[in-house]
Amino acid sequence: MKTMTLAMIFGMAALSSCGPSIQSTDVDYHVSASVGYGTFYDALSPYGRWFDYPGYGRVWTPSVEIGFSPYATNGRWVYSADGWVWASGYSWGWAPFHYGRWLYDGPYGWIWVPGSEWAPAWVTWGSCNGYYGWSPMMPHGGVSVSAY
Repeated sequence: MKTMTLAMIFGMAALSSCGPSIQSTDVDYHVSASVGYGTFYDALSPYGRWFDYPGYGRVWTPSVEIGFSPYATNGRWVYSADGWVWASGYSWGWAPFHYGRWLYDGPYGWIWVPGSEWAPAWVTWGSCNGYYGWSPMMPHGGVSVSAY
């Protein structure tokens, strides 16, 4: 586990110049609304496909450009009262980047598993030699090993 974590941090550091820009601001992005599956289903249906995925139930995959990666494509990191928050450039970004978590499956690509708890971003952060990086957190607390 320690080797995988260190490899992930070094990989993130190596690719840190390829990721989105990080910007500081005092904007408060926190939302404290109660949301449910119906809200997500209706709002996200025009932008992707819902399907049943073993072990997770109903999940969503976005119709996006090749090379899409959560918390790295079409958005930026913004510092807020709640910490670093992902400010998505996608019109549908309010849901998948702040409620629920992502997992990667080769045949499907990135899959979003809905959740009801809001967070600035469902990622885990790491640093090494002055470089900072992140990786999407999988459902149930796992980490999707990717480098940004």
